[in-house]
Amino acid sequence: MTVQLLTSPQTNAQDPNDAAAEGTPSGRSEAGRIALAGASGGGEQVTPSELVSLSADALHQIGARWRSDLDAVQRVGVARRALGLVLRTDRTRLLRETLSLADNPEEWPRAADLFDRIRSEVLRHERGGSGGSTEAVALLLAEMTAKLAYNATSPRYPFDDTVIAWLLTTIHSLVVAGGPEVDGEGLAALVDLG
Repeated sequence: MTVQLLTSPQTNAQDPNDAAAEGTPSGRSEAGRIALAGASGGGEQVTPSELVSLSADALHQIGARWRSDLDAVQRVGVARRALGLVLRTDRTRLLRETLSLADNPEEWPRAADLFDRIRSEVLRHERGGSGGSTEAVALLLAEMTAKLAYNATSPRYPFDDTVIAWLLTTIHSLVVAGGPEVDGEGLAALVDLG
């Protein structure tokens, strides 16, 4: 299976509630009706087909909301949950190590070193022409998880702050591609309707 990743997420998207959308009961934009997983206090969960149908612009707006609304620890939690829903039966050592690190905040300061090792593997996949494989995209999720964990330690030189927006577009890409190693229902459940 090949996963087609979206282009760079927009990190300066407008407030998703500003634009009125036709056909939405609340009059809010497509992205404006999406809330963070668990943050809306019992909203209706998004199905994989609803997540797949969201436009790139809506995904970028939701990613911007995740960026502004989630604190550093919540960001690591979302990334960890996403990574845990991919390649559940055939995890590499790096994926297992990333899941373990994400579960142990006292390990987060060493996430930059883990990121370097994951990045080498991602680049190996890209050079070998398998950059769109489920394994390669799972490694991208691991890379994002390591970045977010490291940033949560308030380091002097953090990774870029756009990682959380990339996380959502990568989740979307995995749900679109589907396949036996991707829990589309679980990934879609990371987002709910407000």
